[in-house]
Amino acid sequence: MSHPAMWIESVRFASFCACVIGLFVLYNDTSTQQDFGETDWNFMAFGFGYWLLNCVIHAAQQWICPDCGAMWLSLRLTGLFSLLLTFCSVLSLPMNLIAAKNQIEQ
Repeated sequence: MSHPAMWIESVRFASFCACVIGLFVLYNDTSTQQDFGETDWNFMAFGFGYWLLNCVIHAAQQWICPDCGAMWLSLRLTGLFSLLLTFCSVLSLPMNLIAAKNQIEQ
């Protein structure tokens, strides 16, 4: 494996660990549940969960043979959907905060 590929895999493993820690903190720390609204808390949990799934899918693609057509395609599609859902969750969090702030001002 080349050095850039090792670097990318190391960053992906670090983000996997960060997602596990983030989900652990979200679910076990009562102050985070009180600080965020229910919707914001859900967006945070969804973002961590979908990115965690994306990291697992990329790791599974390293181990599964590309010759297994249906399984390889389902992994690729699951990875794509988890990436899109992560993006939507992360984008929805600030948009929800802006909408809530505008609603309070009116």
